[in-house]
Amino acid sequence: MSISGQLLAKTKELGGLGKVGCELGKEYRQKNLSHEYKTYSTQVMEDEVTRSVAAQLSIESADSVNFDDFLSDYFAYLSPEQAQVAN
Repeated sequence: MSISGQLLAKTKELGGLGKVGCELGKEYRQKNLSHEYKTYSTQVMEDEVTRSVAAQLSIESADSVNFDDFLSDYFAYLSPEQAQVAN
């Protein structure tokens, strides 16, 4: 049976596409929760999370530009003035 045929059959069986999505979500959640890392241990991954969050906090606390100014600078290339400078 084709993939679309399988989906249609499952939709009819469970009574709606939303219910199929919920079932698949539960199934994939269980698979992901039971996943064992192949290269790194769980401890190595958890240590990396801790290191990464600390690094992010350090970078963000050192940032002196407010978000509005950042956006203004980031999108400056869209302004007509910048287009003329480029030409």
